[in-house]
Amino acid sequence: MSKYAIGIDLGATKLASAMIDQNGQVIAHYKSKTPSTSETLMNEIGTHVQRLAQGVEDQIQGVGIGSPGWHNQKLGVVEGAVNLGDQTFNLRNGLKEQFDYPMAHATDAHAEALGEWLFGAGQGSQNMVYFGIGSGLGSGLIIDGKLYQGTNGVGGNMAHFAYGFDGDVCECGLVGCLENHVGGLAIPHLKQIIKVSGNFPESTLTEINSNQELLQAALNGSPFEKAVFEEMGRWLGVALSVSIAIVNPDRVVIGGGIGRAAFDLLYPTMIAEAKKRTISIAWRELTVKKSMISNSAVGAACLVWQL
Repeated sequence: MSKYAIGIDLGATKLASAMIDQNGQVIAHYKSKTPSTSETLMNEIGTHVQRLAQGVEDQIQGVGIGSPGWHNQKLGVVEGAVNLGDQTFNLRNGLKEQFDYPMAHATDAHAEALGEWLFGAGQGSQNMVYFGIGSGLGSGLIIDGKLYQGTNGVGGNMAHFAYGFDGDVCECGLVGCLENHVGGLAIPHLKQIIKVSGNFPESTLTEINSNQELLQAALNGSPFEKAVFEEMGRWLGVALSVSIAIVNPDRVVIGGGIGRAAFDLLYPTMIAEAKKRTISIAWRELTVKKSMISNSAVGAACLVWQL
C-alpha cells in the first residue's frame, strides 16, 4: 500500500497544498486564499488536508507545514510571522481539532531546502545550502544529511543577518539585512543603487510596471535592468561566502520564483563575489544548481518523512 504525505505552504496571499508519495511525486494539489486570522487559517488548513486525503485517509503518514516566522518545535508555536498578519500562533493547539495525523512544521525555506535535498537539485549531497528568492529571501541548511534548524528555528537564516553598518531598517527591526538587497521587495532599492552608480543608462523602455517586466527586460539584454539583477547577485554572493565558510557545502541550490527565473543573471556576480571572499579549497567539490522543485508545498510535505 502506498504511503502519502501532505504538505501545506502558508504564503502571505495564498495557501498551497500538495500530497506526495514516497518518491516525491505530486499526487494531488490545491490552492486557496490565505485567511486573515489565525482561527480561520487553522480551519482552512483543515479543509486542505481533508480535501487531499479523501479516499486515502489510511495511507496518510502525516502533515507538514512550512510558513514564514520562527518555529519553536517544543511548543509547536510560530513566532514573528509578519507576512501572515498574526505575529504568533500555535500550530499544535490550533490544528489538533482539524486532523489527527502526525504533524511537522518548519520555516518555509527550511522545508524547501529539505525538498530539494530529497527530491530535487540537492539529491546526493551531504552538506547543502539553499537560497530561496521570491518577494524576500529564505535560506536553509542540510548538514551531515540532516535538516538543520538550530536551537529555536533560526539556524541557517542568512536573510536577517545585518551585513551592513547602515542602510534601511528591515521588517525584522535590524539595519543592513541581506533581504534589503535580495528579493522582489529589494528591487526598487537596487534600481536606485544602479542609477546612483552612473555606470549604466536608465532603461529606454517607456514603462516597466512590475518586477516580472523588469526581469524580462533583463533577460532580453537591457543593460540597466540586467545590472539590477547583477547587483542582487553580488549581495547573494556575500551570503554565499558566509555559508561556505561555516558549512563547507558540496552543493548550493538557488530556488524561489525569482531565483529560478533570474538564475542566469544572478549566477556570474554571485560566484565572483563569493570566490573573492572564500578560500579556493572550499570550491573543489562544490556545485551550484538551480532548483528543480516548483511546487512550494512539496518541501513542507517532505517534513513528514523526517518524523
